[in-house]
This record gives sequence, structure tokens and C-alpha cells, in this order.
Amino acid sequence: KGHFGLSIDITEIFIESAIYKCPEDFGESLNRNLFKDNIIYYVVVIASLGSVLFSIYLTAVQAFVLKKWCEYCIVSSIASVLILIVLIF
Repeated sequence: KGHFGLSIDITEIFIESAIYKCPEDFGESLNRNLFKDNIIYYVVVIASLGSVLFSIYLTAVQAFVLKKWCEYCIVSSIASVLILIVLIF
């Protein structure tokens, strides 16, 4: 008997269904951005790029004008850069 007292193992069902339902180009489909044909994608990328550029400006103001650092601002700048990287790749 399989798991939970059933005569068929549940993991076998999932494995069999994954084998028969996966397309041959499954690995390639994971690397493809499905939203690049949508205009909203480009609007979000431009907004993210604007966020990164503004973060760079504010970080420069912290470093050269205020000469003080805000930890929240640094984390926010890093998050903006990571979001842009995820959107592009």
C-alpha cells in the first residue's frame, strides 16, 4: 500500500502527470519572460528605472551633502536595483 493507506502512491500520480503534461521545451519556457510583449511591462520597467535613478541621486545627496546615512534608504535603494534586475532578466 502507498501513502495514507491508498493502493496507489500519491507521489506516483504527481510524477506521472508531470511527465505526461510537461512540454518538451519546458526548460526554455522557464527562461522566457511572458510579459515582454505587453506595453504594461515596459511601463513598469521604465518606472523601476526611474526609481533606481532617483535612488542614486538620493544616495549621492546623503553622501556628499548631508554626510549622513539612512539605513532604510540604503535598503530601499538596493531593493529598487534588485527589482529592476528581476524585471529585465
